[in-house]
Amino acid sequence: DTMKAAGFGRIVNVTSLAGQNGGTIASPHYAAAKAGAIMLTKYFAQYLAGTGVTVNSVCPGPLSSAKGRISEQQIARIESLVPIGRFGEPSEIAGAVAMLASDRGGFFVGATLDMNGGLFMR
Repeated sequence: DTMKAAGFGRIVNVTSLAGQNGGTIASPHYAAAKAGAIMLTKYFAQYLAGTGVTVNSVCPGPLSSAKGRISEQQIARIESLVPIGRFGEPSEIAGAVAMLASDRGGFFVGATLDMNGGLFMR
């Protein structure tokens, strides 16, 4: 309500590829939660449209920060599935969040930016 009253605000939810296609190694409860976050983004984007507040999500695919939690075999399998052949970097996601949170992000409303190296295209 504070942003709405001010006539300006940016909300950027970080969701996941798992919320769109189940992901490459995600559990069902994680995928379901992220799908819910994507839909919540769209709901609030529509609700706040026209108030100066935008709501969007960034939907990362596999990130290098996950490599320490999965096996070398899983890393190789995922890299073979990603068209650009690598995991994303957290800094790449941060750049998209910064853009959506800026004045330049004002025309994005209810968007889900897919950042997955081509693993999921729509």
